[in-house]
Amino acid sequence: MKKSLHTFIVLLLIFILPSCATFKLQYDKDNKDWKTKTAEPTSAKLEHSLFLIGDAGNSADGNTPSPALAALQKQLSAANKNSHVIFLGDNIYPYGMPPKSDDEDRVKAENRLDAQLKILEDYKGHPVFLPGNHDWIRHGLKGIRRQEKYIEKHLNAGIEDEDDWKNYFMPDNGCGGPELIEVSKNLAFVIIDSNW
Repeated sequence: MKKSLHTFIVLLLIFILPSCATFKLQYDKDNKDWKTKTAEPTSAKLEHSLFLIGDAGNSADGNTPSPALAALQKQLSAANKNSHVIFLGDNIYPYGMPPKSDDEDRVKAENRLDAQLKILEDYKGHPVFLPGNHDWIRHGLKGIRRQEKYIEKHLNAGIEDEDDWKNYFMPDNGCGGPELIEVSKNLAFVIIDSNW
């Protein structure tokens, strides 16, 4: 008896549940005219802009940015001081920052960084550079530290004491982080180098 009752209930549910389904869109009666309603204008103010770019380290020379860098430069020129641009790594293709003794490759690497740094000349916000796998690949931690020094020397131009320099390369000294960038009471970035 229990088995046949159980079978009957299962069969009943199999027939009843699909009868509740419909192919017609269902709307709440108060929102049937949602397509014609317009949203009330808000007085919300943009608090902060964030620009992200990765794999930017393949420009041919320091004076001619790649198309992606040129497009970013246009956006950055309109940005205010309440913004960050984060270079997400692979800042120098293909093998990161060689030592100065490696003349030809060092010039190429500097040109690739110069193309990225050049688009920041009129930028009022805050740039941050992160290392990527191509930055680590050949020269390891020494290459990362050379890249950090080159970027920060350029962006801190005019500040004589290195102790007063702002940190534009994170995680600092090639350490894996995490590092926290507190933008405001409502916004913070956590930086972690996954290549470390």
